[in-house]
Parts: sequence; C-alpha cells; structure tokens
Amino acid sequence: MARTLLPLLVSVCCGLALAWPFRSYDGSLPAWFVLAPVFWFVARAEKLRWALLCAAAFALAWTAACFTFLWPLTRAGMVAVCLYTSAFYVVALWAVRRLARLGVGAAVFGTAALWALVEMLRANVPVFGFPWMLLGHTLLYNDHCRQGADLLGVYGLSFLVAAVNACFAFGLPAWLAYSLNTEDTEERRGVRRNGFAVVSNVFSSVFLCVLCVEKSGYGLELKNARRVCAVVALLLAGLFCYGAARIASLTPRLAAGPPIGVIQGNIVEKLGRSGEDLTAQLRGHLEMHRKLAQPASPEDKPVLICWAETMVPGELSYDGHSDTLGDEFKHEVAACGIPTLAGSNFRVAAAPDAQETDPSISNGAFLFDGQGAEVLHYCKRRLVAFGEYIPFTRRFPFLKVLRSITRDQYVPGQAPSPVQALPLTLPSPARGEGNAPLTPPSPARGERNADYHIALNICVEDIHPGLAREAIASGADTLINLTNDGWFYGTYGPRSHLQAAAWRAIETRCPLLRVTNTGRTAAVDPLGRIELLVPEETAGTAIVRLRTVAPDSASGLERKRATLTLWLGDSGAALIFAAILVFAIVASSRKYHGSSSPSGAPPGVKPET
Repeated sequence: MARTLLPLLVSVCCGLALAWPFRSYDGSLPAWFVLAPVFWFVARAEKLRWALLCAAAFALAWTAACFTFLWPLTRAGMVAVCLYTSAFYVVALWAVRRLARLGVGAAVFGTAALWALVEMLRANVPVFGFPWMLLGHTLLYNDHCRQGADLLGVYGLSFLVAAVNACFAFGLPAWLAYSLNTEDTEERRGVRRNGFAVVSNVFSSVFLCVLCVEKSGYGLELKNARRVCAVVALLLAGLFCYGAARIASLTPRLAAGPPIGVIQGNIVEKLGRSGEDLTAQLRGHLEMHRKLAQPASPEDKPVLICWAETMVPGELSYDGHSDTLGDEFKHEVAACGIPTLAGSNFRVAAAPDAQETDPSISNGAFLFDGQGAEVLHYCKRRLVAFGEYIPFTRRFPFLKVLRSITRDQYVPGQAPSPVQALPLTLPSPARGEGNAPLTPPSPARGERNADYHIALNICVEDIHPGLAREAIASGADTLINLTNDGWFYGTYGPRSHLQAAAWRAIETRCPLLRVTNTGRTAAVDPLGRIELLVPEETAGTAIVRLRTVAPDSASGLERKRATLTLWLGDSGAALIFAAILVFAIVASSRKYHGSSSPSGAPPGVKPET
C-alpha cells in the first residue's frame, strides 16, 4: 500500500514545489527538476489508472497552489479554473506516457515539444485562452536565460525546461543504465581501468537503485541516451551564450526617453462601493495628479501622466459627453496642462436592433491632451470570461440571468490600439470618430522625430503576446498597460500578473510600462529588467524614463521584424514544435522496429500490453 501511495504523495509534493516560483520565489530552480519524478511515475506505472491518478494529483496540486489568490474573490471560480487548467496537463502527461514507450529520443524531445504545444493550446483557446502559469515564466529572474524569449516566445523556454526534466526522467537513467551493461567487452574493461569511471559507476549504481532500475535488457535504443543528454546540455549552454550576446549587443543601444508620471491609487476593489467612495477615489487621484504636474525640477516635468485601469469613476460616452466625475477629471487635466492617460468605462453607441438589456459599456483607456480634449481611446478586446462578462449570451439568452464576478457585463472592443507619438506637440483638431487618433499619424520607424510611439492594452491583455506583436507591427516602440488588480489585494496575484506580462518587453525588445492600482506598478526594459516604481499596496506617484532600443542602421532590420518571435508568431512556433514532435516519434519508431530488443523504452518503463 505504501509503495502504491508513494508516487501520489511525491506527485503532490512536486506540484506544490513547482507552484513556488509562481507565488513568491524569484527564481527557477524547482522548475528544472520537479517535473522529472512526475514524468517517471506516470511513464512506469503498471496500470493506466495509476498513471492518471499521479498526473491528476500533480496537476491539481500545482494549479490549486498557483490560483489560490482567486479564493477570496470567487471560490467556485477558483475550483473551476483549477479543474479546467489541470485537464490540459493530465492529457499531456498521458501523452508523455505513450511517448516514453517509443524510446529515449521521443521521451525527451517529444515530451518537451508536446508540453510547449499544450501550453500554446491552453493560451489560445477561444474565449477561455489564458497564458498564465507557463513553465517559461519561471525564468523571468534569470538574466541570461530569459533573453531566449525573443526566439520562440516564452513557449521556447518552456520547451527547454520540459526537455531538461524529461532528460532527468528518461535520458540520464538510460545513459547510466547503458554504462552499467553487464557485457564484458574489451572496451568496457578499458574503461574500468579509469579510476574516475569506477567512481562514476558506483554513483550510477546508487542512482539506479533509487529509481528501481534493472541493469539489463535495454536494447540498442539506449545507446542514443548519451546523444540526447548531450543535445539537451548543448541547448542549455547555447541559451546562456545567446543571452550573454543579446545583453552585450542591446545594452549600449538603450536610450532613456522623456519623463512619464504614474499614479498608483491603492484602491481596494469590492462590490457595492458607494458614490462617496467613488468621489473620494477620483479626488485622491487628482491630488496626486497635481503634485506630479508640479515637480521640484523642471527636467522631471512629465510629458504624460498615467492613471490605472477604471480609476476615473463613471463613464465616458461615444459622443464625447461624460458624467459629473468625468467632467471634473477633464477640467483638472486642462488646469494642469499635461497630457493624461486614464482608464474609465466607455459607453458604446447602441446598435439599431439592440435591446434595453444588452450591455453597452466597454472597459476603456483614454488619452487626453493638455487642454482636456480626447486624443484617442481604446476599448479592451480580451475580456476575462465570467470575470468581466458572461460569454455566449447572444446565442443562449438564458445565460443573461448570470452575473460576472465583478458584476460587470462589458462589451469587447473591436479595434486594435492606435499608435500615438509622444510628446504631444501638435494641437488637436476637430474630434474624430471611433478610435482614430486626432493628431497626424506617427512617423515611419526610420524617422525618430518623436520620443515614444505608444500602444495601449488593458489588464490581462499584457499577458497575450499576440496583441503586443500586433502593436509593434503597427509602428509602436513602447507598450503601456493599465491594470487594476485591486480585486486581489493582499495576495500574490499582482506578482503573478507581472511575472506573466514582463515577457512582452523581451519578445518585442520594447519597454513595457505597467500602471496599476494596487501594484505592481513597474517599468520593464527591453532586456526584461524590472524597476518597481511604487511599493505594492501603497498609494504613491513616480517619474520614469523608459529606455527604448535605438535602431541599428548596420543591420538593416525593420523594428517590427527585430526578433524571430515577431516574425514567426505563435503559429510559426507551433509548427516548429509540431515538427520536433513528429520527428522524435518517427525517428524513435524506426530505431524501435530495427532493434532486436523487446522494447526501446527507457529503463524502468514497460511497454504497453
């Protein structure tokens, strides 16, 4: 009984250990090895149901520990998210069990490619896609390793982390087992004369005993274990060298732009806030706004002041009108004379066939010039299902009786963020329509006659790499995100959000400015270095000069094609991972059929019967 429960207990412990970097540990150490025991137990379980139990124990422990920040807000929602996310990894681990029976190559590289594909699928599922809690996210605090995200995105780093774990689970035991083969050949007798090899074999024997690995009958496939382990080691070394080269080449080209002011209001979000609470929220922000507009040094006068998501209470409508609080906000912006970016609700023009019960509010970001006139607005496109709206209400009207967690029923925006040049030096002409900017279009990327070319995103949109790629392709060189994580006050939720969002700066080699309500308000430079601007869960302001990468005229590369992941996108990366998976399966299958041994599986992994 104890031998049966041990794999389950170890799987749960591995899940909890893997959650540590996603909660509080600024490092990646557990991610490099805690999946290996799970791979091993799932692959060598005699019965499929025990393999699935180990997979479920690991997945549920991992996801539950990562999503506990949802518990104070929605207990049912947390359970649903854990079950939904765990299902992907249970299926993935079942597939790993199948791959492990094809041979060491498929067990290592097939597993790594499969894991990356599952993460991409989970991140891009329509409506419910959520690229949170990816293996590659754990490398954020490794200066050299994180630079590899500009090749195949974070998924490429997830591939490598999974490959190392699979190497520990399958490749290394196979290599050691082969080295301990009992055939007494002349070559092996020569190896035994080497004292270092003797010590190595003693260590290998202990290692294999711990893993309950037998010492015979592995087949010709085991000879490839050394090659598999060597390739994984070369990939690791290559990633480190690539990171060092990117840091050395980009650091001299980083240049600070003009100052930008940020306001972190530290408003604890909760349902049923009164009108007095909302008025106090606005006026507290306006007080900090006035302080930012009058810095001690003229050199620190910001060219833009940023408020967080929904920090202007009330709403701003499609025809330019606003409620009382909105009017007060615009009057103060005009009095201070500094362009301002702020989040508020946007009332959408009603469709001719719309019913009174249909939602008409979008989650918006608004840019105003120094006279308080709107320059542009952007409406959030990637809404959180059941958090900001109830999906499928048009197709299934009975779902309208449900309420979202925040009691909102937002309408998703349709247009991408316009790209706006900063500082705003030209007066705004007559008001335009929709999301079109009122100032002339931003200059071509070869013309550096503006300090920033900003594109906007709201809340969790900064964890979706596709939106960042779209903005860069439109000419942006700076990403600004407005976020309100006040719903998760007192939890590690804001830290996890930053951990998933900071990668956009590395993938695009553009700075990312995150302006949040309760934290973490931060500037991320193109090398992924994070500067926390205001302490978490504290009201305050800060001035930041974002660092952008100056164009490299010698390379002849356009900015929008400056990294491989911008060129490939998720589709190109998925094709590469799929090709690796297919190649690993085909190559291992050929060796399996050509081998005289009953199985090409790694040691301790029994073939399916």
